[in-house]
This record gives sequence, C-alpha cells and structure tokens, in this order.
Amino acid sequence: MKPRFGFFNMIAAYLEKKPKKDVLIVPISIDYDKVLEVPDYVAQLLGKPKQKESIFNLIKSIFSLFFNRGGYCYVRFGDSISMQPSLNAMDQLAKNVSLEMQACGTITSTCLVSAILLWHRNAVGYTLKDLHGDIQWLVQILTGRNATVAPFSSIDMLADHALHILNHPTTPLPLTCSADQILSMAYYRNHLMKDFLPDMCITTVLSSPFYQSKQKFTIDMVVEDMQLIWKFAQRLCPTGVSDLKCAVESFFSAFPALVRKDDFGNLTIEATAWRVDRFVSFTRMLMWPFMDALELVMHVLKQHVAPLNEKHRQKHHQFSERQVVHWVHSLIQSGMIEHHEAFSMESIKQALAALVDYGVLMHQQNDRVYEIMPKYTTIAAFEQLNHRIQGLRKPRRKLWEVQASTPAYSSLPWNLTALLIY
Repeated sequence: MKPRFGFFNMIAAYLEKKPKKDVLIVPISIDYDKVLEVPDYVAQLLGKPKQKESIFNLIKSIFSLFFNRGGYCYVRFGDSISMQPSLNAMDQLAKNVSLEMQACGTITSTCLVSAILLWHRNAVGYTLKDLHGDIQWLVQILTGRNATVAPFSSIDMLADHALHILNHPTTPLPLTCSADQILSMAYYRNHLMKDFLPDMCITTVLSSPFYQSKQKFTIDMVVEDMQLIWKFAQRLCPTGVSDLKCAVESFFSAFPALVRKDDFGNLTIEATAWRVDRFVSFTRMLMWPFMDALELVMHVLKQHVAPLNEKHRQKHHQFSERQVVHWVHSLIQSGMIEHHEAFSMESIKQALAALVDYGVLMHQQNDRVYEIMPKYTTIAAFEQLNHRIQGLRKPRRKLWEVQASTPAYSSLPWNLTALLIY
C-alpha cells in the first residue's frame, strides 16, 4: 500500500519556513505473536460485513482479553532519518522510512510456523519433528540475511508456543484448514516476504514450463519474464532492490547447482535438482497464492469484459473494483484455485494495481474504475497474456499422482486411499 503524506506534509511545511531546523524520524517496529484484530480483518477480506460497534461487543472483547493468550510483543527502533534533506522528495522519504521499519522488524514465532504450515499444506505424513527441522532451516536462512528472529531457548519451545497461539493442533501436521484459518496464517506468513521478495519472483518464473523443459535462456530473458510479477510483488511489499538483473545474477551465484552454463553464456535449469531444492520450494510458495489472485482477476475479465470489447470495438467497457471482487468471489466454490488467500479482497485489489502498472489496465474517472488498454482489447491478445500467467501458477496435481516421498498408501487420508484402490 502506498504511504500517506498528510503528517509528513505538515512537518515539511514547517521546515520550509525554518531551514536551519530539522526533524529526525525514528522508525519503530512493533511485532506481535498474536494480533487480536486478525479474525475481523480476515472476515472483511472475504467480503463479510463489518461487525457493528456496540456496548455488548465492547464488553465481550474486554472480557475475552482475560482468556486469550497473546504471546510476546517485540519493539525495536531503527536508525533515525533526517527530514530536512528530503523536503522535495516525500515519496523517497516515505520509502526510506518503510524500508527502515522493515529492517528493524522482528520475525515472530507465529510468522515462522505459519509460513511452514502453509508451505506444507495438505501434505501427507508431515510430523512435528519435520516442523522442527524446517524451523531450524528457515531460522538459519533468515539470520544469514541479517533478519531478527524472536529469541527462544530451543526450536521445540518456539514451535509449541506458536502452535498454541495459532490454536493449531500438534497432530496431524499440517491440518487442512478453512479459508478463515488459512488467511489468518497468511497474515503472519506475509511478514517474511520482505526477506525473499526477489527470490520468490525468480523461482516462480524459473518454475514455469518453458524453463523446466531444458530450454536455453539468458538472464535478460528471465528479467523480461519477471516484469509483471515483480510489479505485483512491489505492490505487496516495499523493497530496496532496484536492479533486477543484479538480483537474478546474485541468485544464480548463490545456487550454482541449480543451473548449468554453456560456453556461450546460455543457461539451462537442472530440473532434477530444482524440483527437490528446499529454498526453491519455499520461496515460490510465497508467490503462488498471489499468482492465483492474478489468474482469478484475468479469468473474470476474460469472462465478463473482454467479450464486450471484442463485440464493440469502438467502445471500451469500464468496470469497477467492486465488480471484479464480486465476480471473483462468485468463483469461491468452483475449485479452480488451490490457495484460499487468492480470494482475499486485498490480493484482488493489488492484482488490479499490478495490471495497471504493467499496462494491461488503465484508470478511468478515479482509482477504482478501470478499462482494458487498447493493446489487450481483443480476446486473442488477452488470452495470450492469460496463458503466460497460468504458466507461472502452481501446477495442479492429480489425485492419483502420489508424491514419491509418500512412505506408503496406508499413510494417505482414507478418502484418497479409497479413490486409489477403486
């Protein structure tokens, strides 16, 4: 979300009159193991009506504080930022403050465990021991990237604490959850995105069918194919990365076993190593729910708007943000999307914003009314773009395609086992 400048503008107006004075902005990060407002926030994301304020609800919420375990709160202060040199660059000042707030943030236990449970959602035979191993691995990755992780005396204590806060049973792990539970865990998981933003875009692109078919490619090709999802990622989380080519080169340098380079500088993905790599699997999991949101938006526009533009070439049909949200939510029961987070109103709104940034849509009248750009008004052009987006989504696994890591059919859920036997 773009920052607001009302308070900054008030201070800037004062400093313009007092050029010898300065104001220091101190970024503060306050992170909670449990945010009490998350259930209400999730309900609004799913389009449910906002709970009306009343004395009864106020008393109920106060009473519940005595029985809810909220966990720990972490407060950290970032480096101060001088405001006087940035009076003519409020955008850059706001970005610097946002980045510094992110840098001084704390990765909580619920953030770690939520990310891992959503990574292995619907997995078969996943145990508490596996969870501890994944937490240990993820903590090592984060500390290697200078992130601050919540201090616990042991990984076991961290996992038990987070599972209790999340009201998640210890067996089975992970548990197939409702949309509300998944969105609640996604709220905590998304705090990790700042530490993996370029990586999750790179691994998503390189996991697409073209790159996995042993085709030769160059870094410039990867950068070009990243443009749309990178614009989406920047909408989701502020980042200090400005040179995508350097980010891709750094990725290949960090993971040399995943690519093969020939004498002419062309690259090829090592498909076998890529499929089993832990880091690749985790980072693309962070991006796949948002790719599903992008696919949902493209699907409803292709269904409701593109045919009208094709039929009436001289008239570009407008549509509102509210219409898109309604069209997308009508598909909730369709089963076409694996990630429930994709139906979040915020994901849908940011997908629309990314399509505007990429040049597929443009604003009309105000920020909530859109129309398709002339380049994509034909169904053929729209379908071509949609096909590219579909290639960046998580491949749909058939029920009978049991993973090789599955120990035995006896460990499968009873309904899936019955289907296989039948």
